[in-house]
Amino acid sequence: MTVLIDSFADPAGRLAALTGIIEGPDGWVWFTSPGTDRIGRIEPATGAIETFTDPSGELRGPANVIPGVDGRLWFTCPTTDLVGRIDPAAPDPQATLTAFTAPGLRNPVAIKSAADGRIWVSLRAADALAAIDPLADDPGASTLVITHPAIDLPAAIFPAADGRLWFTNTGNPGIGSLEPTAGDPAGTITVFTPPGRPALRAWAPDRAGRLWISTRNPGGIARFDPVDPLGSWWHVTGPDFAAPDGNALGADGGIWVVDSERNALLRIDPESGDVETILDPTIGAPFDLKTGPGRTLWFTNRSTPTIGRVRLG
Repeated sequence: MTVLIDSFADPAGRLAALTGIIEGPDGWVWFTSPGTDRIGRIEPATGAIETFTDPSGELRGPANVIPGVDGRLWFTCPTTDLVGRIDPAAPDPQATLTAFTAPGLRNPVAIKSAADGRIWVSLRAADALAAIDPLADDPGASTLVITHPAIDLPAAIFPAADGRLWFTNTGNPGIGSLEPTAGDPAGTITVFTPPGRPALRAWAPDRAGRLWISTRNPGGIARFDPVDPLGSWWHVTGPDFAAPDGNALGADGGIWVVDSERNALLRIDPESGDVETILDPTIGAPFDLKTGPGRTLWFTNRSTPTIGRVRLG
């Protein structure tokens, strides 16, 4: 299979330490630039880049970004305990930048949109998870903060199609699931500890319904069946992996991973576990990776700083 790597820089030099990336409802690919307190987007066909910043200076250090059912992009600002949003369809998206907080909403990190429309956020400093109604007139008032003794410095989250929310603990390393019950979004929380207690990073599903997660200490990629997480746990490590992070299911059926220490892209065959390494001089400390329009994957480079595109032939 032919793989082509493209790299896009902002001619105005407004990007630094890029983190989150996602395809937006407007067809552009959106990303965050916490190093310059900006959220931006890139037009997939032309590579044109636009960036937006809060004139008041309130929205600082945006980290992760996700589209909501309301058509807006939602993002976390961990250092200021804020969740922000922007309307990509507005004539002037920057004018629509707003933010809110809520009691207990401390150090919001990961953000994801669930099948029922709710937006979930991990709150690392609060040892908690939060559910937000993006359609509420006052999202802050709608925010439900969920604490539990088993939630320990949560980071990456993944809302599954069956309604469960999967999350990683970075304090006492473990993988948890929150299963909402009727009328109670807090539901039931369970946690299991993977063999070897690796540090857990980012999530991706495959076509068979299994969940994949990148690991460190040791570096690798793991997968499990949500029906029997511990019994189906499978973990591959080795010299192919140094500091893997963001990952995604590609249009070719492979699990793609960025490795920030090797400055590399990795493709894992979901059945055999075989690993293919793709190197390119434009890849610099890649952090997040998501699918884009057509047969493409997009990733952020923290050290360059640029937006990368993978075209799958």
